[in-house]
Amino acid sequence: MKLDIEALENLPTNLISGFDERLVFLMPSLMECHCPDGDSSGFLARVRVGTLIVNVVEHLAQELQCLAGMHWGYGRTLSTSRRGVYYVVFASGHEAAGIYAAHAAVRIAEELVAGATYVVADDVTTLRAMVRDAY
Repeated sequence: MKLDIEALENLPTNLISGFDERLVFLMPSLMECHCPDGDSSGFLARVRVGTLIVNVVEHLAQELQCLAGMHWGYGRTLSTSRRGVYYVVFASGHEAAGIYAAHAAVRIAEELVAGATYVVADDVTTLRAMVRDAY
């Protein structure tokens, strides 16, 4: 997914009031998420010290799939030559579910930044149905 984070390029997660608490409340399973670079403190530690929202989108898309029973585990965020524009890459065994997870992750991130509530269970249910119906 190619994602332009616009003004959020200048607003890491540690500068968004209450972001980390809202993220943990919304997806407590992220407390078990450990970054592939060997950082044993995991993804949430990066969120607390400040990471770009595009990294959060990557992890949200992967975690949504995981919660739906799709355990793929690969994800990367890559910069482009344009400031604020990134490629979010993550594995998915089902193309439509992966696309859905990407869009849902963006929606969730937007709501977290805004301080709004979001029902993750609806996305997980949709993803499970997409995979079940495909097989």
